[in-house]
Amino acid sequence: MRTLPLGFRTALRPLARRPAHAAAAVLTLALGIGVATAVWSVLDAALLRPLPYPDAGRLVSVLAVRPRRGPEAVGIAPADFLAWRERSRSFAALGAYVPFGSLDLTGAGEPVRLERHLVSDGLLQALGIQAAVGRLFLADEYRPGGRRVVVLGERLWHDRFGGDPRVVGRLLALGGERCEVVGVLPHGVRLPGGDPDLLAPLAFGPADAADRSAGYLGGIGRLRPGVSLAAARAEMAALAGSLARQFPASNQGLAASVVPLRELFTRQSRAALWVVFAAVTAVLLIACGNVANLQLVRALSRLPELGVRAALGATAPRLVGQLLAETSMLAVMGGALGVPIAWAALRLLPDARGIYLPASASPGIDLPAGRMAALASRIAAAVPLARPRLDAQLTSAFAGLAALLAMVGIYGVLSFAVDRRTREIGVRMALGAGRGDLVRLVLRRGMAPAAAGMAAGLLGAFWLARLLASLRIEAGSAEPRLFAAVALGLTAVAAFACWLPARRASRLDPLAALRQE
Repeated sequence: MRTLPLGFRTALRPLARRPAHAAAAVLTLALGIGVATAVWSVLDAALLRPLPYPDAGRLVSVLAVRPRRGPEAVGIAPADFLAWRERSRSFAALGAYVPFGSLDLTGAGEPVRLERHLVSDGLLQALGIQAAVGRLFLADEYRPGGRRVVVLGERLWHDRFGGDPRVVGRLLALGGERCEVVGVLPHGVRLPGGDPDLLAPLAFGPADAADRSAGYLGGIGRLRPGVSLAAARAEMAALAGSLARQFPASNQGLAASVVPLRELFTRQSRAALWVVFAAVTAVLLIACGNVANLQLVRALSRLPELGVRAALGATAPRLVGQLLAETSMLAVMGGALGVPIAWAALRLLPDARGIYLPASASPGIDLPAGRMAALASRIAAAVPLARPRLDAQLTSAFAGLAALLAMVGIYGVLSFAVDRRTREIGVRMALGAGRGDLVRLVLRRGMAPAAAGMAAGLLGAFWLARLLASLRIEAGSAEPRLFAAVALGLTAVAAFACWLPARRASRLDPLAALRQE
């Protein structure tokens, strides 16, 4: 290991002698590391990082379902929610929300359309949040006829009111009514229905206790200490069954769904998450495989040099240390270039339409993950998706990047392999072989493994297309043309990688070709 510092000091010299090889390796690593690190960071924000609420593991989503019609949840009718909240014993707090509604803000600069969510008593208590400025709603403000009050979202507070704490107590004209601002939500608070600009109290009147005609509420609860998810589900199933027997006209076939709150954010996109995970993992594996192949070909071409150095007294640890230092230098440069690529990718991923990151999700580069990715030993990625069209767009982007990296790898390996045959070409020319015959021979031998690999790849592509279709991810109607285009592109790259060095070698003087190592 004492030879490593010396190796690092001299590692740049051989890389500088082969700038094209070094540039290909560094760019390949940078693309793989940058994309993988960015998507890993989004995955961490969306699926792994805890929700920004106290003891978030005890938070659950409570919704209504009709199993005979399918697994999709439906809204809870007000009367059913009130009965669940009154009779259940599994929850320390249980609240409802209306995840839609918009109104106009006027009289405070340019009129603007805002998203408003209604929340019932118990919901903010279940989440366990405190106001960043001012206060949240009081008990009497949840009653019918109570004061018109709102709590601003942090984004609206900053964008519209400049983060001024004196906004508390101000009257705003919202939807033609005067509402008092009583507080500001803390950073990162979102509801399953989206990211509202402001919250208002949801009041239940006497008529709501009998309203089972329409379900439009969502529910969030906090499990009591010691109450398991299974116990809460069993209790809610019993309550739903009791209401079905009591009100068969409206509640027959209606059941209660209790799932962890985090699962609600990703339920519809979980399959797509793992598809994109596989796609970006394949991209990183291709990048690492390309660099490994480039380094292997480079090492084989340097066997005479290493043999001379060994004959002059260089020890095996010294030679191995030199090769490790050169490879490590490439990895460091690839990782350094991968950081800005990761930052650029992060700017694109969360802004894509249809992506919804859960409440805690404000993705940034995960530095530990980035270091591990730079060493090519931590390969993990996923993107939260909400729409099949977006699924297809992102997986297509990863597929395009994988095809580009494959082209770089094919060109690098085949061109170096043909370069190593310069002496053989010189011998054949000295024995009378024509230039055209030599080029055709190199093309045949180089294209054979490339054609075999593409045939295997096409079979795998057809199988993956069926898998994506089973996951309801759009693959498009032009699959055969797309497969043909990719195959032709890879074939052209492979042919060019064989033809260019073979043509160059065939134009050399035979004696000069024989002298090359």
